[in-house]
Amino acid sequence: MTKEMAMTQKIRFARTLSFMPLIILFFFITPLAILLNPEVIPRFLGKTSEISQYGYLDVEHYLDIAENYDKEAWRTAFYPLWPKCLKLFNHFSPFDKYRTAIFVSSFLGMISLLFGKYIFSQISKNKSSSSISWSLYVLSPMSIFLFNGYSESLFALESWILIGLILNILRTTNNNNASYQIKYSLILIICVALGLTRPSLVQATFSSIIALFLSLKAKQSIHKIYVKEYLKISTMITFGFLIGYCIYGAICMNDGFRFFEPFYAQQLWGKSFGIRPIYLLTARSELINFWGLYFPFILIVNSLSQVPITGFKLNALNNVLFSNLPLTLTYPPAGIIYGLYSLRSKAKRMDKDVQSSNYLEKDYFNSLSFLFWYSSFFAFSHSLICFLTSELYLASLARFIFGQPYFYVSLSILINSDLYKGIQRPKTVYILTILLSSLMLLKNIIDFGNAKLHV
Repeated sequence: MTKEMAMTQKIRFARTLSFMPLIILFFFITPLAILLNPEVIPRFLGKTSEISQYGYLDVEHYLDIAENYDKEAWRTAFYPLWPKCLKLFNHFSPFDKYRTAIFVSSFLGMISLLFGKYIFSQISKNKSSSSISWSLYVLSPMSIFLFNGYSESLFALESWILIGLILNILRTTNNNNASYQIKYSLILIICVALGLTRPSLVQATFSSIIALFLSLKAKQSIHKIYVKEYLKISTMITFGFLIGYCIYGAICMNDGFRFFEPFYAQQLWGKSFGIRPIYLLTARSELINFWGLYFPFILIVNSLSQVPITGFKLNALNNVLFSNLPLTLTYPPAGIIYGLYSLRSKAKRMDKDVQSSNYLEKDYFNSLSFLFWYSSFFAFSHSLICFLTSELYLASLARFIFGQPYFYVSLSILINSDLYKGIQRPKTVYILTILLSSLMLLKNIIDFGNAKLHV
């Protein structure tokens, strides 16, 4: 074998290895799910099942809206863009409406995963951290929602486009050319689409304002050019989501409902404002919903404790959370109790404080600070809203956190900021996390086959 042939084989092997998360998903997890539950096959083929008349859960509602069967759904959480897409594709598709929904969702979901691979490679400092970030995203337990006909696939693709645009603007040196200005218009347009896909106006406004504040606060000597960039991005995001909701509100009014009907109708979903401390101990639902409540908060505390922002002295809280990270990630309250107990050792606390001061690399983090804060608080806003409004249990929170790019983008940036220096045996933690995530994904695919995907 010549050196050229050997080199070619190495390159092909490296490329194949870079797609290992997808290989695991489609050639290991999915076949195993089919072996354990053959009903997965007809479910993914878009065939009706004897298990349940509404075996496709939310897909039924989206299809009803697409065919103008259920105007009442306009006043709930079923925003119009996804039904309109299904109606358009169903018009040209040779398949029935269920198969079309599954196909379109899977197609967009696949593009989202590949788009995510590219974005992670752009924000990562090396192939290893990029591979870890992408593996966590692809093998998320909530990846199932990218292929089951829900709106997650469309929202994820739109989100990746938005993230890509923000990243491109933040890394562009020439901000006076026409293409640079067009990118701001594209941010506005994609945010309009996001605002028409899922209820996210409050989350986007909340996260863009905080991202703007923290980015400027952390860099008080920042050049005026960057101030304008952050202001423009925040403005485009906020106005885009606002325009998107205004279109939806106009549709509601046209069908005889109030402009803010979706907000009034949240009680139909068991929602009401209140503080329920029980959720700090249990989600009263799937464990992954409980993780969705805590994990964005842990990311934010860790980052704020390491960035010199006046008024945010969170080193002690960060030490509590990271004293035993595996325990904190498994059951956060137990990790917090352990951390509080460990603070009794003053020497240990001081050692950790000194260590934490060296985590973030200034130049790397500053270049991505706005994207990090926006992504982190977009995920956290879902946790906060769910905590403050859920009456009986934390419902669907995992879909909002682990089924979308934002949490993984902020996690990736933090990993590349040398977060691993504060983790004991990081490779073991990453491997166990990916393994656990894959097992939960397997369970969710099996549940989808049984029409019991209620996460």
